[in-house]
Amino acid sequence: MSSPYTSPEKLRMAVDDSKPLPLDEKCLHGTLSNGLTYYVQNNLKPEARAELRLVVKVGSVHEEDHESGLAHMVEHLAFRGTKEYDTFEVIRFLEAIGARFGACQNAYTAFDETVYFLQVPIDREGLLEKALTVLREWAYHVRCTDQDVEAERGIVLEEWRQGRTASARADEDFFTTLMEGSRYAKRLPIGKLDVIRNCSPATVRSFYQKWYHPKRMAVVAVGDFDQCCAGGAREVVGEIARLFDVEPPGAWAEAPEFSFPSHLEPRLSIFGDTEATNASVVVDCKRARQPVETEGDYRRTILEHLFHEALSTRLYKLAVAPGAPFF
Repeated sequence: MSSPYTSPEKLRMAVDDSKPLPLDEKCLHGTLSNGLTYYVQNNLKPEARAELRLVVKVGSVHEEDHESGLAHMVEHLAFRGTKEYDTFEVIRFLEAIGARFGACQNAYTAFDETVYFLQVPIDREGLLEKALTVLREWAYHVRCTDQDVEAERGIVLEEWRQGRTASARADEDFFTTLMEGSRYAKRLPIGKLDVIRNCSPATVRSFYQKWYHPKRMAVVAVGDFDQCCAGGAREVVGEIARLFDVEPPGAWAEAPEFSFPSHLEPRLSIFGDTEATNASVVVDCKRARQPVETEGDYRRTILEHLFHEALSTRLYKLAVAPGAPFF
């Protein structure tokens, strides 16, 4: 009797590893005339809700020495005030419609990106439009007055202070060792204390105006659009075009490419802290970036994930076994 299963070899032969990975056919994707990219997809669950993102391809690595921490500062200022929303009005508006600060309205700044996100109800007419307007304000109209910057310094400094834990200090040591010799090692997103304390408001405004360009942005909208919008997801695309397809507020600035230099000799860092409550060992193997663009690329990532999961499981079993040799 022949086997009902196809052998892995035959399956591999049936797959074209060079075939580009397609975008989900349900996703409406495009680029506005000013360069901003959008992704819109209908999703039935949760009902009458939408997840919105403004992704800006700028982070701490784009800062100069005298700007260390300004990408994060701009993220903070976005919630303080914009052209259309006065001081903290954007937070109060979003909370009034059921989007709690922190859980449903928040943002983060990383080395290469700054991402703003909202989770909002769309069960009443006009709510989605207003939520998208908030993203538009963050994209083009963050208020960076002298008074705003001076008032926000203390909040950013407090976040910096709260982050001075043993775990955070260990992470900082790990990242600076891992990225030694690159710009990343000198650009942790939280920034430098003296810059946060002393940067001029004009420098903050200049950073925002230079890097927040629509060609460097994407708007992502996923939600129950077919049920809550007469025109479904296509209506959302039209709303994004209406709100975001405007003349760029500033000139385009080309961003330099940053990379990690390779090294043959292993690097070792031993970090101790009197406040540490546990010990850990990390082994990191650096390699050249491997993009995931084809079916073969995706298959490779699955195999790597399976390998790492299997290895982690075996090491865990050794660690919890009685008489583990490395404890």
